[in-house]
Amino acid sequence: MADNDCNVPMDKWQSRDAVQQMAASLGWNVKRIKIDDGCYEIKGLNEAGKPFKAKINPQSLAIMKLKVKGMDDDRDHRRNRQQHGDAPGPLDGVPANKLIQKGSTPKVQVQ
Repeated sequence: MADNDCNVPMDKWQSRDAVQQMAASLGWNVKRIKIDDGCYEIKGLNEAGKPFKAKINPQSLAIMKLKVKGMDDDRDHRRNRQQHGDAPGPLDGVPANKLIQKGSTPKVQVQ
């Protein structure tokens, strides 16, 4: 059994309508509510219009886990560019000049 499973007896569960109302109060547009690992799982669009998936405790309706698609876009974009070989290295693509030289450490003097 996974750590994020919900171990709540069915007689203590709140209804799907209560889950829908909770989601609406957060500005979520619910596409699907299902049960997974003993928890409610909601898929839909958040208040910003981004796709999300949330795991909800069926008794308290507390959000146990929330994944929003696109939250790591910058990291994913960098990783994809590096995997495909079109990402410049740390100093590749920097124009040549006297201040920045490949392989040298910048020096700063504070007066």
